[in-house]
Amino acid sequence: MTVSNINNNSVQEYVFSAPHKRQVSALDGKESEEKRLKTEPFPLEQLTDDIIAEVLSHLDFPELKQIRCANKRLNLLSKCDAVWEKIAGKIGVPITREPKRSAEQQIIENHKNLINNIKEKELCKNNLTETLYNSLAKIISEKLTVENLFLVNQVYHSTALVRFLTLVKLEPKLPDHVLSEIRTISDATISDAWLHANNFQEVLSLAQKARNLFENHKDLFSSKIKKCDLQDCDLTIIPSEIGKLSSLTNLVLGVNDLNTLPSQIASLASLTNIFLMDNYFTTFPLEICNLSSLRILNLSGNKITIIPPEIGNLKRLTRLDISDNKFTSFPTEIFKLSLLKELDLSENQITEIPPEIGYLSSLRKLILGKNKISVIPPQICKLLPLLDELDITPTKSPIFHLKFTN
Repeated sequence: MTVSNINNNSVQEYVFSAPHKRQVSALDGKESEEKRLKTEPFPLEQLTDDIIAEVLSHLDFPELKQIRCANKRLNLLSKCDAVWEKIAGKIGVPITREPKRSAEQQIIENHKNLINNIKEKELCKNNLTETLYNSLAKIISEKLTVENLFLVNQVYHSTALVRFLTLVKLEPKLPDHVLSEIRTISDATISDAWLHANNFQEVLSLAQKARNLFENHKDLFSSKIKKCDLQDCDLTIIPSEIGKLSSLTNLVLGVNDLNTLPSQIASLASLTNIFLMDNYFTTFPLEICNLSSLRILNLSGNKITIIPPEIGNLKRLTRLDISDNKFTSFPTEIFKLSLLKELDLSENQITEIPPEIGYLSSLRKLILGKNKISVIPPQICKLLPLLDELDITPTKSPIFHLKFTN
């Protein structure tokens, strides 16, 4: 729900009270300052929905729940995405525009998932004490407030940051003294401090040391690290500090538990290859569309259903693998990629190849096997002399008869 969707019909309006200073005359000289101030009711109907939404975004969960009982208009405004997107920004939760899930629902679901991930990933690896986990679980289950959700989010992102730093230390081109600093933080965190941590400040303090290390050696991280392989590392999030690796050209994040990417990844202007196969993306990560140098993109083995128009920004992309996703139709946005040489859309639910396939004149490899394609346009014949490999093998069951259209 957006602010513009709220109906501003005449309903009993809630009244805000605000201090108001009246005009002071010479006769008022002996009156105290307190008497000059009076509280006057300000009728809500005189405020626009946008202004009210801005005010509501500064309230906390308990207040928002309470104010919903005031009247119909406040009830609707307190649920609109404009309010909750601002609250999400304070907490640090990424929000996507979805017709079936409001921003409020996404915030609550996100933090339930954080608690589960902490239990499954950190507690099971003995990196986090059960006492600390129980404290986090208690916070989210008993008292839902902006402050508490921010704290849970910070603790969770702190674990991800230190793990990320631990993995980056494997890069051999970093100087010994920097590796020694990383080793001190990561070893202390994973082997000792987290094992005995019983309060949040220990975890947050260690994460702050990691942030300081990134900041103090940002020039080294920026210039030395060109490849980063974090495949199959049980990662559920990538910390924003990855944006500091500005010389990164090859990023491998496959076989993890990722469903989002940090916005800072869009600043990796040198990135040419990114591998995100076998994760849990349900939407195409828009951050990728800002990577103008990208040549190879692998998003196979996810649950993506739509390719956004912004993919057209990837003018240099030559290889795209989006096999084994949830496409039911051929994503026509791909036709904007004029330099594309290899396209793999196999193992989806595509039934038809659009005639615009002929636009991909640079294509050399087209893999469309294990779909449900029953109609092939004649335009594909223009590509046949150019293709080195073509696979349109249908799924085994049911068997489809292929035919050319006129």
